Amino acid sequence: MQDWQIAVLNSENIRIDQDQYTGYRLVIRKTDEKNRMTIPTIVATVRKSKRKPVIMCPNEPFRGMFADRKEVLDILMSTPEYEEYTIWMAEAKMNGVI
Repeated sequence: MQDWQIAVLNSENIRIDQDQYTGYRLVIRKTDEKNRMTIPTIVATVRKSKRKPVIMCPNEPFRGMFADRKEVLDILMSTPEYEEYTIWMAEAKMNGVI
């Protein structure tokens, strides 16, 4: 995986799309604050889909590269936002909320 792909996955404002406009590919790209998705949502989408994710280059909008699903999940699940989410879910299950 290239450095710019890791930088995109570690950034706060990313989103994932999978629709007819992307050819039903999983496209991960940098976005603005308004259109961002949470990391747990992105992880769930990558896990549900059987397709390899395509990470779009932030400097060249029409350049994207496929990445291994396992590597993408490893990087996303090591972010502080996802770690907070897992701690919150564990506490909620322990307290009987969920």
